[in-house]
Amino acid sequence: MGRIAKLLEAVVLSDEPQRLVEIVSALDAPSSSVHLLLQELRKSGLVEMFSDKRYGPGPALISLAFQVVSREHIVDLAQPYMEQLMRRAGEDVYLARPDNGSMIYVNRVRSSGGLSLDIPLGSPRPLHATSVGQLYLAFSPEARARIWDAVPLTPITDRTLTSRESLEVRLAEVANRGWAWTDRENHRGVVAIAAPVWNRDGKFLAAISVSMSNPSSWSQIDEMAQFLTAACDQLSAELRGA
Repeated sequence: MGRIAKLLEAVVLSDEPQRLVEIVSALDAPSSSVHLLLQELRKSGLVEMFSDKRYGPGPALISLAFQVVSREHIVDLAQPYMEQLMRRAGEDVYLARPDNGSMIYVNRVRSSGGLSLDIPLGSPRPLHATSVGQLYLAFSPEARARIWDAVPLTPITDRTLTSRESLEVRLAEVANRGWAWTDRENHRGVVAIAAPVWNRDGKFLAAISVSMSNPSSWSQIDEMAQFLTAACDQLSAELRGA
């Protein structure tokens, strides 16, 4: 593993693609061993060999780097969109992202009035009872397969989904609609709406959520959801260009 790390470091930190002999020199390892390692890394897309037999970062490695950059910069990039949403909704707006099989809030824009739920940042949110949690389960199939049986279905209010069958139906609706909403399932009297933020590969990266206190109609919910989705789409586009 140490040799792989050194090889990738030699390839990534170089100002130009490296020849085999240059990589061998950097690793101080047998040429045959380095060549075999390069071929394995090429198969996984971490290293690319160009027509002149030089080696550089591969598409998988570049994609991974962009994902890291996106995760690190999403809080700053999301801030103006969240402020715009707060002014539109008159409610607190939260940014959540996956963390070890859960969703945590990593930023919040407070409103001067509204609900002010004051949900602590950094604490895991119940996946089955929150709009950001249901969004994560609906749009992260690999994570869902890994954690599905361990997701607790603890009742939080009398409207919380507490069976896997009902949650499966809800997640299918979320995937079809493109955004999630929960109706008094985590807080009494509160409807929460969340929309996804995508990374440059089109995979789920984060979610922005807005809460509403007893909205008067479905059209009010849908109008806010469309505004929220448009903001998240714009943020996703900005992240692709980051």
